[in-house]
Amino acid sequence: MAVRLNPVAAGDYEAWFVREVERLGAVHFVLETEAMDRAQERAAEELRKMLPDGVDTPRAHVQWVDAETTDPDSTITVVGHEHAGWVFWRRTPDGSQAQLVDVLLADPGHGAQVRELIADAARAEGAAQLWMTVRPGDASSEALADRPGLTVRATNMTLLLDGPPVEDDGSVELRPMTPEQHEAFMSDEEASYAESRQTAGETPERAREVARTQIAQLVPDGLDSPGQRFWTAYAEGTPIGSLWIDDSQPRAFVYNVVVDPLQRRRGYGRSIMTAGARWCQEHGSVALGLNVFGYNEGARALYDQLGYTVDHETRSLDL
Repeated sequence: MAVRLNPVAAGDYEAWFVREVERLGAVHFVLETEAMDRAQERAAEELRKMLPDGVDTPRAHVQWVDAETTDPDSTITVVGHEHAGWVFWRRTPDGSQAQLVDVLLADPGHGAQVRELIADAARAEGAAQLWMTVRPGDASSEALADRPGLTVRATNMTLLLDGPPVEDDGSVELRPMTPEQHEAFMSDEEASYAESRQTAGETPERAREVARTQIAQLVPDGLDSPGQRFWTAYAEGTPIGSLWIDDSQPRAFVYNVVVDPLQRRRGYGRSIMTAGARWCQEHGSVALGLNVFGYNEGARALYDQLGYTVDHETRSLDL
């Protein structure tokens, strides 16, 4: 059965928005907030940022997935609705990438067709890659990613902290950064983060823009930025690395962990991470999340060993 993508009309946008808020809140933001009402608030906030002008937002596409029956002018009926799902995708400001923000399919068997329709449209608009978020257990996103040739760019993972105390060998002590240490830490944070995103596959321009924007939002007031924790890690009195965690949500999040080059291959990365997880657990966090880029196989192996599980992956397809 063939499918086609049709724009969501302005008159239908608010109804779509409500349903998309419910979906994104349930499948994504509840991981951060642990409360569905707050998860839906976060989903609404993010959607409004991405779609400030609704269906008229430049470079954004909110589309119904309509499945053709024997009558090419009709659509299948799904749970009392005339459409068989929807997609929301957009191009980055530089136009080089298309990002599939979300997809919902009544029949995941349509995944391959929907993916190719988006790829064709993105290619026609000049995008060189299609990036998509794939959530384990979400049949719609898994269906679009079900093909060879997709590259894993990043993986978002979580360690639950609602069980027994995190095992910490005590070899590392976390001390709050001094103003001087924080200034040194942040001096190349934007450049190193942009470099990591570029290594993961983003264009240099896109990587720099995302790094600049995200760090400015997270750390507007230096060490006094709300919810941001910065530590220097010490082993036997010697500084051996750094850790940055955001604990503003019930699910805390690791933004960066660094082991000084001369101190590597001594197990300090594991010790810094377990010390940070133990601190979060003792201070009320229900979970600790992180993002690991696809090229960083060593870090991914460590997080697997520490008990982190996959929340979602970002994959890309060359167009």
